Amino acid sequence: LEAESPFARRVLSQALAGRGGEPVHAFNVAVGRPLNEWPMARAALAWLRALAECAAGKGCGVDVLGAALLAGHCAGDVRDRARLASIDARWRRQARMHVSPQEWRKLLGDLPALAQAWNQALEIWTQGGRQATCDVWMLRMKAALTALGFPGEGVLDSVGYQVMGALGDALGSFSALAPAAGRLGGLAAVNLLESVARSASFQPQRDPLARLDVLGLLEAEGGYWDGVWILGLTDDVLPAAPKPNPLLPLAVLRQAQAPRATPEREREWAEGMYAALCRCAPDIIVSHAHMDGERELRPSPLIAAAPPTDWAPPAMTPAAALPQESLDDAQGPPLAVGNRGGGGLDVLDTQARNPLWAFVRHRLGGRELAPYADAATVNVRGQFLHKALELLWGMMPDQDALHDVMAAGRLPALLEQAVAQAADEELQDYAPALKALECQRAQAVLASWLDMEAQRLPFAVAQVEKNHQWQRGALNLKLRLDRIDSLADGRNVIVDYKTGVAAAKPEPDWSRSRPVNVQLPFYASVLADAAGGEVAGLVLAQVHARQVAAQGLADEDLGMPGVTLASESKYFDGLSWAQIRERWRVAIEALADEYVAGYAANVAYRRDDLKYCDALPFLRLHLDDEDA
Repeated sequence: LEAESPFARRVLSQALAGRGGEPVHAFNVAVGRPLNEWPMARAALAWLRALAECAAGKGCGVDVLGAALLAGHCAGDVRDRARLASIDARWRRQARMHVSPQEWRKLLGDLPALAQAWNQALEIWTQGGRQATCDVWMLRMKAALTALGFPGEGVLDSVGYQVMGALGDALGSFSALAPAAGRLGGLAAVNLLESVARSASFQPQRDPLARLDVLGLLEAEGGYWDGVWILGLTDDVLPAAPKPNPLLPLAVLRQAQAPRATPEREREWAEGMYAALCRCAPDIIVSHAHMDGERELRPSPLIAAAPPTDWAPPAMTPAAALPQESLDDAQGPPLAVGNRGGGGLDVLDTQARNPLWAFVRHRLGGRELAPYADAATVNVRGQFLHKALELLWGMMPDQDALHDVMAAGRLPALLEQAVAQAADEELQDYAPALKALECQRAQAVLASWLDMEAQRLPFAVAQVEKNHQWQRGALNLKLRLDRIDSLADGRNVIVDYKTGVAAAKPEPDWSRSRPVNVQLPFYASVLADAAGGEVAGLVLAQVHARQVAAQGLADEDLGMPGVTLASESKYFDGLSWAQIRERWRVAIEALADEYVAGYAANVAYRRDDLKYCDALPFLRLHLDDEDA
């Protein structure tokens, strides 16, 4: 019950509320939780931590400010609730890790109530120096929270007032630690207060008007009600499995009849507890679940002989049948010219996997809330490696230059220069030690990749990290290609870097009737035709410490293991290179036309297409999966 008490409170609040959501029937859940888990106390601690981090004038982590904004209980928290949440969501989408003081003040410009309160609270926090004793910090914390508008604009209920009182008691306990803790900085003071709140258990007082109590077995013993329903009486709950003290001899525990020591002692205690519960009310109902997932449950031996009742919910008066409407939700409104039709090739990729996913993500802007960014995320590492490769090929225009550099023994120095410059631009938030490790790793990985580049067909680098744009009807797509190489015969090879650990398998994806991961086929079939260029091959370069390899499809042997000849591909049934490109062009244009027309059928063409879907709760597909 302790673990499920928040869920129990939420369910009972909804079930016992009136038509307008206002509480009608009072109830009581007699379970205490740590004070820092209660929303109002959690909000106070979040705002105090934000003040402590910002007091140094160097900004604050987005996870700290985001937690405070979402917690609310501040000036303008009711009227500006949507704006506060949108700021946090924007930081997550942009993978921000830190907010400067200037950026924070600019954001507060759209929240005048919070801006004024924040400035007053920060001024109070910074008065009197950076270090102080707990009793001084306690006064500052109270004053700063008051200036912030705590506990917010909402009306407090009985539980809210009690949480406020418990928080005041926690601040008093924190203040009493002054002789032992000495002088503390702001963050250390907040950490100590959090520790005090975590160790303080809080349970609201019972509402005298409550007609429903939810209690544990021990709390219910000795009480009296009109009726009692004991739930979950399975054979592993009452009596419970013995748990003898591992530090004491079992024979001694058995002789002393110590609690939890033996099955006999547990059975004796369970029988006494069950008898006491049966005296709590004239009407007693006992029940147990039949299954826990795939595990079959058995009733407690204390109730196994009890006859089952024929109880059923009272019959409801059937409501008059309402006229039903049929709505075909596979078709949305067409994309209007100038509407939100822009984006990258993810538009076509999601349209191929599940048209409704594309509509929700790109037309409605709906997606799951992203986690806060981490300094060591794969995205940052990928950007770092892409930048290093871009700088390298800016120093070497073709394969001949690569051969000259390798022959002269200058490649390690060139790699070190490119990697260091890329690290300065992309790894600014990394600690020096971690940054040095990433640079060392990048130099080894890129050296292995350049060894493969040196052995392929001769080439010259034509484009590096160049943006392209494509329009079809109201759809306007932008994409960036990592690299385009020119062969001796004038044809192009498109290279796309993949910095993840998963090995690329492009042929199964590209051979589908609705192809996915289409960045390279898109250029080979659509953009190349528009630009009048001829493409000889597509290469997915996996650049990772665990594996450096190439996968792809080409019209001729490029001298790269893993790149399949189009005529030998088992996925394209012997089609020629020209026929494959034409097939891609037709499929990609059909996907674009579907999206423009508003086609949004909720269909997953393959089960694993939604493995990384960020709109699954909206799609409601594969709900039978345990992790769906």
